[in-house]
Amino acid sequence: MALAIYSRGLCRPSALAGLRTSGHFLNSLPKPSQFSTSSPRKFHPALLALIKPVSRLLGVFIGKGFRRWWLRLPESQKSNIKGQLKQNKRVIGGISAATVALITYFGYESVSD
Repeated sequence: MALAIYSRGLCRPSALAGLRTSGHFLNSLPKPSQFSTSSPRKFHPALLALIKPVSRLLGVFIGKGFRRWWLRLPESQKSNIKGQLKQNKRVIGGISAATVALITYFGYESVSD
């Protein structure tokens, strides 16, 4: 079979080096000791199942707290905060753009390796 694949020009001879013509298919697979694996994570699965719902609830409570705080502010402080945000919008936009660029870059680099 390996000779037929090579003679038809479907692959290089180096790709067929590990292929055995006799025996079972599983004999041609790499041994488990040849695989590179990451270290096991030491988290209990129940803990991981609780983190996601708790983080969503935390976001809800923080959002509601911020909204209540904003509604209780006097109009003068609201206009002062809005003015400061408008005044510094280029700085805020630049920092936001740099943060997104860094997250995108490092995310791509971690996947490409």
